Amino acid sequence: MSVKRNQLDATMDAATQLKDAGAAIASGAGTVGGAARVVNVGPAILSAVFTVDIIAQTIDATAAYDIRLQASSDPSFATDVTIVANVQSVLVATGGEDRPGIGRRSVPFNNIGEDGAPKAYLRVYHQIAGTTPSINYAAMITQNPLP
Repeated sequence: MSVKRNQLDATMDAATQLKDAGAAIASGAGTVGGAARVVNVGPAILSAVFTVDIIAQTIDATAAYDIRLQASSDPSFATDVTIVANVQSVLVATGGEDRPGIGRRSVPFNNIGEDGAPKAYLRVYHQIAGTTPSINYAAMITQNPLP
């Protein structure tokens, strides 16, 4: 077994899982077991980590993936939606650079909306672009391992 350096591990709690593994080929909200997943974190301020495990993805000149953690005071996410964290994975055509592909990304966040009030509901939403895009990932909310 190899040792990975500079990677913070996270314990997954099924209650805070936002998307289970499975391919996404079009933009949409995350699902767990085939059902849309919205997590109610309550009315207080939450400081946590948005953790995304990218398992596989199609990489070509047109594919682009933006995995967003959205917060809202509306459980249907019809109004009052704020992006509180995001993870991007895309091939950058200029200069041959590419952003990280497969692996774990962890982004600290809080659930405070643009109006300054904490938002009780969280979900993951993947914005996907390209000719034949496909990304397989899992997403969850985890405890911040740093003080």
